[in-house]
Amino acid sequence: MFLEARYFSTDVVHWGLTGSNNTDSNVYSKLAVFESIPALATGTAETTIYDVSDDNKAITDSSTDNTVYNGDSLNFDYNLTWDDTSRQNWQSIAADLNLPSDVDYKSATITYHGTNGDSTVETIAKSSDLSNNEFKYKLAHDLGTKNSNSDYTSADIVVNGTADNQTNSAITVDAEPASFDGSNAIETTSTPKFVIDGQNVVNKILDLEVSPKLNFQSINYGSTKKILGRTNDFDVSVTSLKNPWVLRASTTGLYNGSQPFYGNLIYKDSATSDQIVLSSTPQTIDEDLTSHTTKTVDDISDDWTSNSGLLLENDTSKENKAGQYTGTLNWTAINSL
Repeated sequence: MFLEARYFSTDVVHWGLTGSNNTDSNVYSKLAVFESIPALATGTAETTIYDVSDDNKAITDSSTDNTVYNGDSLNFDYNLTWDDTSRQNWQSIAADLNLPSDVDYKSATITYHGTNGDSTVETIAKSSDLSNNEFKYKLAHDLGTKNSNSDYTSADIVVNGTADNQTNSAITVDAEPASFDGSNAIETTSTPKFVIDGQNVVNKILDLEVSPKLNFQSINYGSTKKILGRTNDFDVSVTSLKNPWVLRASTTGLYNGSQPFYGNLIYKDSATSDQIVLSSTPQTIDEDLTSHTTKTVDDISDDWTSNSGLLLENDTSKENKAGQYTGTLNWTAINSL
């Protein structure tokens, strides 16, 4: 059936069904079947696990790295989002969460997100409310913008816990379902499957990243310039997790063939600090003696200026011959414990 819009004075069409029966056995009962009807409200529900102890690593159903470690701090984030094509707000939403096993749950919060970028955070559970690995909660606000009762369009229920594997082998934690039943829409999701490595596995990180080249200012023959600055960006950073560290550097000097450069590669922590002369004996450049429980990146070179960091000291009492001098700078980051 096709109805032309020009025959109607409104965009809304009301359908009505009428019928009648009688006692005549030759008259069949009438049935009206709706193949589909538009939903009043729609939304989405998705779950992501965040490993707070591993730089907030996100674990989803499609993640190739879904391993956490015993003792890691985990956030189970259930995100609800209202579809703006809905005819009504998503109303009276009741959350029913089955929580994954092998996690010691601490608390739960909900964050409502508004259309103008504002958000409201509420604590909705403590550890005793989560001890049975199940949590039920009715949202205090509807989601949607169809009336003045709400301007929130999404919400995140975040359950915090600690991975708990007291064995010496890995445990695979199965997915667990969650449903969000509103009076006019129902959505479901489940937690991603993940793996908890055993207590004999110590999750530690100590990585060093250094730029491959370092260039200094050129000088003319017989120059009396004492300190030569860097002419290219040079980055040094240390990434650590549960690993206090000491950063050291050493060099055997700069050479033009067999001709040594008369001077020293030096390091200054600041423009006014004493200089450290680098030699074949490793010298301490920086250190962090804290055992961080979350992955931490220390950008050593971030605060260097033209008068600090790695510099080249020219020995003006001697004459360096013309040419290009090159050498090797060796870096090591070692556990300080």
